[in-house]
Amino acid sequence: MLTENVALRNGFGPKLWSKMQTLMDSSPSRIYGNPTAWWNGMLSIEFLRFHFGSREDMSKRILMVWDSFSGHFTAGVVAYAESINVELIKVPPSFTFVCQPADVAWMRPLKSRLRQRWTKHISECLCSYVPGVSKPASLRPSRGDIVAWVDEAWADIPRSTIVSGFTKCKLVSPAVSTSSTDALLIESDVDMDDALFAALVELDLVEIVEV
Repeated sequence: MLTENVALRNGFGPKLWSKMQTLMDSSPSRIYGNPTAWWNGMLSIEFLRFHFGSREDMSKRILMVWDSFSGHFTAGVVAYAESINVELIKVPPSFTFVCQPADVAWMRPLKSRLRQRWTKHISECLCSYVPGVSKPASLRPSRGDIVAWVDEAWADIPRSTIVSGFTKCKLVSPAVSTSSTDALLIESDVDMDDALFAALVELDLVEIVEV
C-alpha cells in the first residue's frame, strides 16, 4: 500500500487523498506525506521532478545547493538528479548560514510570518473564552488553515529578499538588499509570543513547570 500511495497519491492513503486534492486545487502549494512525517529521499526526488523534471531546455545544467541531510543524497536521489542534468552540491554541516540562500535570507522571515498567523489564530480562539463559563475554541488549526498560512507567508516574502540570498552566497551578481520589513517583523516576534503566553497562563490554559 505504501508504494501505491507514493506512486499515485503523493504518499497519502485513498481516504485522505481526496481531501488533499481539494486543498491543492485551491492552492499553489503541493502537499506530500509519508508515515514518518519526515523529509526523505522520495520527497527529494519529487522536489527535483516538480521543479526541474520537465523544464524546456533539459540540456542546460542546473546547480542545486542542498544541506548535507541524508535524505538529499540517497542513491536514488543522486541517480535521478543525474538523469535530469541537475548537479547536487552538498553544503558542509553548520555552513548553511553562509552557503545556502534559503538559510541566509528567507527562512527566518518566512517562519516569522507563519508564527504571526499561528499566534493570531490562538488569540482569536481565546477572544470568546471566559474561565468557568465557556470553553475556548479549538487551538488546533485545520489543514486548510495551515496550507493558507504557508501560501500567504511565502507570497509575502519580497522578491528582493529571495534575490539577496543568492547574492550574499555569491551565486549571482550583487542586487537589491533584503527588505527592511523582514527585520522589523522578526524583531516583533519575541514581544508578541511573550504577550500571548502571558494570556494563556492567565486563563489557566497552560501550566508552568520548573525543571
